[in-house]
Amino acid sequence: MSRHVLVTGGAGFIGSHLVGALHQQGHRVRVLDVFDSQVHATAEPRFASEIAECIVGDVRDPETVRRCLRDVDSVVHLAAAVGVGQSMYKVRYYTDTNCGGTAVLWEGILAARERVEKVVVASSMSIYGEGDPEKTAETHPLRPTSVYAVTKRDQEEISLCLGRAYGIPTVALRFFNVYGPEQSLDNPYTGVAAIFISQLLNGEAPVIFGDGNQTRDFTHVSDIVQAIGLALQADCPSDAYNVGTGVQTSILELAHLLARELSFTGPIGPSGQVRAGDIIHCVGDITKITGALGYRPRVALAEGVGDLIDWARQQGATDSVAAAVDELATRGLLE
Repeated sequence: MSRHVLVTGGAGFIGSHLVGALHQQGHRVRVLDVFDSQVHATAEPRFASEIAECIVGDVRDPETVRRCLRDVDSVVHLAAAVGVGQSMYKVRYYTDTNCGGTAVLWEGILAARERVEKVVVASSMSIYGEGDPEKTAETHPLRPTSVYAVTKRDQEEISLCLGRAYGIPTVALRFFNVYGPEQSLDNPYTGVAAIFISQLLNGEAPVIFGDGNQTRDFTHVSDIVQAIGLALQADCPSDAYNVGTGVQTSILELAHLLARELSFTGPIGPSGQVRAGDIIHCVGDITKITGALGYRPRVALAEGVGDLIDWARQQGATDSVAAAVDELATRGLLE
């Protein structure tokens, strides 16, 4: 079935991949994006008009949101301020953007609820806080340890609460560490794979917080897009699902993998500093989404990092990590 989909944050990393996939599947797509300078080099619409209608605006602006929702039957809400460390001192910005933006979007959805048939909201593994040592299922208690994680929990809970109350099928997808082409190389608060690649391309060893044995579930952006597509199509009750691979990889393993791929021969090791809000383990149990939506991860990390590295080599990157680390230290967020 062809849909008319609004993608908030649709010009961002995940959004750009999703928009292309939706267009190829025959859907009409409208993008709303504020083009935050920390993520985007320019505010130029990045899609040809035949691929997507692109509206430059803020999800916190009710009139802009109402305009974006005209004639739309599905919404994918990706728009958010991203980053654990930065959220711990830009508290108002993160809560205004993530919680306030979600509230404004939902007020618009409710005003258009006769047309809106499905809402998919991007949640995050960060809402669990510390995960189980092996795999973390959706039944794990939500104990967020950063302001960013708190706001992602709020985005999810606002969406599921209103979806159930008004009978609008709503799916919250808890993304685990997403990586892939188009991920910002200049943003020191983005995904760790892109941050490490940015440092390595500049001849610097990756900055590894803690002891490096923290484990994560690195998920290629194409698998995230797969999950969103399945959620848009599925006839399922409002619920939350993990989206990952179920494969455990340590931060130190990731750093060594990327160093080998980039022929970096310098020493690599942990900095010994611990960043406030960080967790030790969180790897996804994907049993629920596999059974309910038919999701199957297709891209292993060893294969997927090649996509990111090939793209990164063509871009050039500014290593902004040292400045970000200094900022955290100045604010007392490093131990």
